[in-house]
Amino acid sequence: MRAFFDTIQNLTNTIRFVFGIFALGIMVFGLFVTIGASYVGHKAVDSIGERAERLGEKAIRAEQEQRRAQELAKDGWGYRPSDNSDKPSARRRDSESVKNGWGD
Repeated sequence: MRAFFDTIQNLTNTIRFVFGIFALGIMVFGLFVTIGASYVGHKAVDSIGERAERLGEKAIRAEQEQRRAQELAKDGWGYRPSDNSDKPSARRRDSESVKNGWGD
C-alpha cells in the first residue's frame, strides 16, 4: 500500500512540476511582451510623431504654394495650373517631336 501512495505522490509532484513550469513560462512570456511593448512602443510613437510632423510641414508648404500661385493668377502673372510638362507622356511627345525634326 505504501508503494501505491508513493507512486500517486510522485505522479502528483510531476504534474505539479509540469504546471509550475508552464505557469513560469507564461509569466516569462508576459514579461518579454511587456518589456518589448514598452521599449518598441516609445520608439514607434516617436517615429510616427516625426512622420506626422514632416507630413504636416509638407501640407503647409503645399498650401502656401497654392495660395501664392492663386494670388499670382489674380494679378495676371500667367499662372497655368494644368502644366503637364512633368508627366512622362508629355516628355515622350516632346522627345518624339525633337526626333522628327520639330525641335531644331
